[in-house]
Amino acid sequence: MKTKMSYRVLTYLTAFMIVMSCFPVLRFVELRVSARHNIEIGSFDVSFAEGAELVDGKLVWTPKYSDPGHSFVYRITFTLSGEGSFEPGEVQVRVPMHILTDRYSAIADECDLSVPSREDVEAYEGDLSGIDASFVYETEGDHYLITNFGSGNDALSAGDTSYIEIGYRTVEETFEYVDMAPSALFDASLAIYDGTALTAQQSGTAPPVHINTGAELMNTTKRCLNIVAPYSSWVSTWGEAPANAGDYYYLVWEITSYIGKVTQPYSFVIDDFVDEPDAEPVAYRMWQDSTFRSSNRQDNLRAENFTRYDYVITRHLKSTYDAVESYDITN
Repeated sequence: MKTKMSYRVLTYLTAFMIVMSCFPVLRFVELRVSARHNIEIGSFDVSFAEGAELVDGKLVWTPKYSDPGHSFVYRITFTLSGEGSFEPGEVQVRVPMHILTDRYSAIADECDLSVPSREDVEAYEGDLSGIDASFVYETEGDHYLITNFGSGNDALSAGDTSYIEIGYRTVEETFEYVDMAPSALFDASLAIYDGTALTAQQSGTAPPVHINTGAELMNTTKRCLNIVAPYSSWVSTWGEAPANAGDYYYLVWEITSYIGKVTQPYSFVIDDFVDEPDAEPVAYRMWQDSTFRSSNRQDNLRAENFTRYDYVITRHLKSTYDAVESYDITN
């Protein structure tokens, strides 16, 4: 009995296996079917938003102070036509990482974007419902790559209008930027993918910005310190005597100047002349100098909101002025 039962079980099992071998083996393959149709870039606008004014056809910022931290903001606005939604990473925007350099051609700005970084969003362990993570950015060479991030109910859909702001913030004092030198162009691009297949792309540029820096000379006055009693010889404390020093009288003039706002290194030059015969300026003692010299110029100054005192020595030929009883000197 036991032997017969075993035989029947084996017989039924063999029959079942024969029947099953008549059917094909089924393999399940995941197919990605795009739900989007007729996707096109409806518009792609790249524009300057804030941080400068249009002056004579140029975007110009005139700083009131020399402090860093001023931002030039650009805006990208785009619409996508068609039907359907996008998987994360299928909408890609690229913008430059920097546009400003200093007088030594070194990078002199930091970029602030209106979207969070991919790294911060992916590392965030809390609820993202209060955070706008429709787009995220990451670095890509010398550009930022900005991509759509939402999925499911938060996925970017064709027909949506999106805008992104990118600010470039000065990180050095205005002294370090070349006056009215143009920044790099702001160039941006938009690319649309269906999976890995590029389906549409467009690019645009916005004009450069300029930093208008300078220095203010608010007022200047001048007076002669010894008009009643001209020096009849060169005074040794003035420094090295000029040629034929004993042939001249000498007058000392004080020049008072008020320097106002300064946002750029400046030069201070005294262009002095005497509108009289046989007379000329011969030496200058510039602000903070301890002695007189032949140079009438100081360069690369940054001091502001102060009064400076400079001095000029003029000489007058004795033989000319000894021959008259009185004379007027205009300087």
